[in-house]
Amino acid sequence: MSIEQATTDPGGPTPRTGRLLRVTSSPRPGSVTNELTEAYAAAWVAAGAGRQVIHHDLPNLDLPHLGAAKIGAWFADHDDHTDLHRLVLARSSSLIEDLLAADGGVTPAVPSPGVRPGV
Repeated sequence: MSIEQATTDPGGPTPRTGRLLRVTSSPRPGSVTNELTEAYAAAWVAAGAGRQVIHHDLPNLDLPHLGAAKIGAWFADHDDHTDLHRLVLARSSSLIEDLLAADGGVTPAVPSPGVRPGV
């Protein structure tokens, strides 16, 4: 299915309005996967009024590795959360809210180590 079909076909996988979450993970300039998701997002926005793209560029988000504080916060009862728990949960809660708000779908760009375009 082409980008145009996926974004304009009424029976296609995306609604006519809404939010699309675009997640990119390659830090390389000129990344093919980043370019593909950028093109898809642009076509999706152009196919309907009121569409919005939320973009998370993972290399630039500076997300920390999981640690004891974050894991502890996830498993603690809400009533038992400490100030540290609330602090470490704020970032992940914001990212989760973006994911849940993406009623137009999610376009992840995950590089494939074994695939080299043009080779």
